[in-house]
Amino acid sequence: MFFYLAKIGYFFIQPSNFLIAIVLFGLALTALGKRRKTGLSLAWLGVAGLAVCGLSPAANWIILPLEERFPRPSEIENVDGIVVLGGAVDTIVTGGRGDTALTTSGERITITARLATHLPEAKVIHSGGQGIIVSSQATEAEGAARLFDDFGISPDRVILEDASRNTWENAVLTKELVDPKLGQKWLLPLHITCRVPWAFLRRPGGPA
Repeated sequence: MFFYLAKIGYFFIQPSNFLIAIVLFGLALTALGKRRKTGLSLAWLGVAGLAVCGLSPAANWIILPLEERFPRPSEIENVDGIVVLGGAVDTIVTGGRGDTALTTSGERITITARLATHLPEAKVIHSGGQGIIVSSQATEAEGAARLFDDFGISPDRVILEDASRNTWENAVLTKELVDPKLGQKWLLPLHITCRVPWAFLRRPGGPA
């Protein structure tokens, strides 16, 4: 139940959807003739918000401090595994066409391919099932596995977690699957909106 409530709630709190809702609400107030001035003000506020967030670099400026919390490592060596979060594969199109279709987060897969070449001993763990309310014909793990094979990554190195539906389940189910040991080093490619392509993750208690 929480998964469905979270998906519905996320739809309405996304900035673009929220601003569109403000515009529609303002237009409704204006059309009904109630609080016409307030309605027009809300509609223009929503339009201005859409213009600023959609046509300017404001969104990148807002997210930059969050992404820069994880500094880019100066060197990448002795990594035990590369964890790839779901979100890069469009399961609806992939299931319908029988071939892997990527979303705007597709660089998670492409960067992983480059890292896997640089770190030939590291395992590649992809975590992602179907993160949509209406089930599609494919999971993200299936689409990612096809691409990893195309990139020349040996199936022996790839571990697929195909049951998670959100980031919380990504973390919980992946941890159960790989059972990380104390002191191991894992790499997590991040979504590149600005400048930070990956971050190091260590099991608590491991070396700094």
